[in-house]
Amino acid sequence: MSSTTSSTFQLTIGTLNFDIKEILTLQDLSKFNTLERQVVRFIQVWKNPELSVTQQTSGSTGVPKEIKLLKSQMMASARSTVKALKLIAGDKAYLSVHPDYIGGKMMIVRAIEHHLTLIIGPIIANPLKDLQDNVLVDFFSFVPYQLQTILEESAAKIKMLNKAKAIILGGAAVSNTLEQLIKEKLTAPCYSTYGMTETVSHVALKRLNGNLVGGVFHAIAGVQFAINAHGCLIIYAPHITNVAALLTNDVVRLISPTQFEWLGRHDFIINSGGIKIQAEELEQRIGQLLNEQGIHNNFFVFGKAHEKWGEQLTLLIEASEPIMAIESYLKDLPKTKRPKQIYYLDRFLYTGNDKLNRADSIRAALSAH
Repeated sequence: MSSTTSSTFQLTIGTLNFDIKEILTLQDLSKFNTLERQVVRFIQVWKNPELSVTQQTSGSTGVPKEIKLLKSQMMASARSTVKALKLIAGDKAYLSVHPDYIGGKMMIVRAIEHHLTLIIGPIIANPLKDLQDNVLVDFFSFVPYQLQTILEESAAKIKMLNKAKAIILGGAAVSNTLEQLIKEKLTAPCYSTYGMTETVSHVALKRLNGNLVGGVFHAIAGVQFAINAHGCLIIYAPHITNVAALLTNDVVRLISPTQFEWLGRHDFIINSGGIKIQAEELEQRIGQLLNEQGIHNNFFVFGKAHEKWGEQLTLLIEASEPIMAIESYLKDLPKTKRPKQIYYLDRFLYTGNDKLNRADSIRAALSAH
C-alpha cells in the first residue's frame, strides 16, 4: 500500500493509503466497513469499460427514477467544479456525503480525475468529530445540517475548516441560522450549490461568506440559464446534462444568462384565494423574523386544504410545545402572507438522503391534531 500522497489519486481509509492500481486489484473487502466497500466498488465501476453509471434521481425535475449518466458528463462536471474552486493535484478532499447519491459519487470522481487525495469520513451529523485536528483538508462537501452541527458542537474544528480552499453545501437549502453561523465563524470560501442528479451535481455556486456575498448563484464554466413563462429555470449545459435544455421546477429571478436568484419550487407555490405565495421565499422572511427573537427551530409553510380559499397558509414548526407570542413576531409580514394556522411537530421527517420530507411531516402534524 502507498505510504505517501503524490500528484496521483490516493484513497485514504483510516490509516491506510491506496493508489488507483491497488484499488482496482482489491477483491477481499471484508476488512472494510460498509461505506468503505461502497467507495471501493464505485471506484472499480468508474474505471471499468462501461460508458455510463446508473443513478437514482431525487425528483428535482419530476418523479424520482433511475437514469443513466454518461461518464463523460460526470468528468465534464468534475472539471468545471475543480476549476471554479481552484483545486489542484495533491489537494485533499473529504468524503462525508453518501456515495449512493450524486453528491457523494461526484466527490469521488473529482478526486480520481484530478488526482486529489480522498479521505473517507463517516456519514453522520458531525463527520469531523473523530478527525484528528492536525489533518489538513483542502476541500469539504457537506449537506447543510452537517456543517451546522459542526459549527454548533465542535468549535475546535473551525480552525480546520478555515484552512480549506473551499467548502460546498448541497442537498438542501441553507437556513438563515446556518448562513449567519457561516458568516460569523468561517473565513474559508463557503458556497451553497445549485444542482440535481440530472445536472450531475451542481451547475451554479453562491458564495455565503467573505466579500463576494450577494445572494446570487453564478454558473460554473460552460453553463447558461433562461426561464420559461412560469419563471422556472432552464439550464443549458449539454456537455453535463446530455440534453439541449433542461427545464426545472425551480422558480428564479434571472439576472443574466449566468446569474440567478433562487426563489423556491414551483410545486411549493401556495394558492390561497387566488393569491400565489412562494413558500421558500416566505420562509426566508419568517426565518429572519424568528432569528431576531432568538428562535431557531426548523419550520416550513404549506397550503392546507380550505373549502373557501382553496388553500390556507399554514406554518409548521419543529417543537414539542407551542412557542409563546409567536404571532406577534410575525406581525411585520404582509397580511396575505401571515400564516392563518400554526402547527407543531416534535421531529420533522426526512428522506434517505437527509432532505426534508414535507409531505410526510405535514401528514404527521395534521394527524396529531
